[in-house]
Amino acid sequence: MYLIFTILFLSGTLFIASPTLAAVKIEYLPPSPTQQIEHQWLTQQPINALFTSLSDDHFRFSQAVTLQYGSDDGPLYDPEHHQIQIPYEFISHTRSALSQLDDGADFDSQQAAVDSLLHTLLHEAGHAFIVDQDIAILGKEEDAADHFAAIIMLNYLPQGDIALLNAGNLFALESEQKPQFYDFGEYMIPIVIRK
Repeated sequence: MYLIFTILFLSGTLFIASPTLAAVKIEYLPPSPTQQIEHQWLTQQPINALFTSLSDDHFRFSQAVTLQYGSDDGPLYDPEHHQIQIPYEFISHTRSALSQLDDGADFDSQQAAVDSLLHTLLHEAGHAFIVDQDIAILGKEEDAADHFAAIIMLNYLPQGDIALLNAGNLFALESEQKPQFYDFGEYMIPIVIRK
């Protein structure tokens, strides 16, 4: 019941936005010499155009949100600055981790890296949208942000189901390699809510 309510609640809010609202601003912090590869890879991908297009069409912000690459922390949404922060190291980690699954046939690690980054951007945009639109969340905000990303990917991307599965591969790898990577308290629903 909780999951269904969250999805329906978020689904209903995705279409409230007015076309006159603010857009997404993209910002690249200067990369260090060791971060040049990630910076170059990012500039060659259609990820920013896709992300801004999805925002323009489906979840416009009332205040412009900045997508900042090259931050020290993250990935995260900083509500104080209304900013999504993505470190170059996260991109490097994502590409490296997913390359382990590349079998040369059915799995394209480069596309999986793009899909994983897009899911991360949409997840953080979910946090930003919740704050921007002052949406009340009954339950865990992490779950709501995950649902937001999944709804957008499944409903508005060609082959969004495959893109979402590609992003899931990254989570599976992280949980295998670092069982303590996630703070499960952020993701567990208290028994009181489940009843």
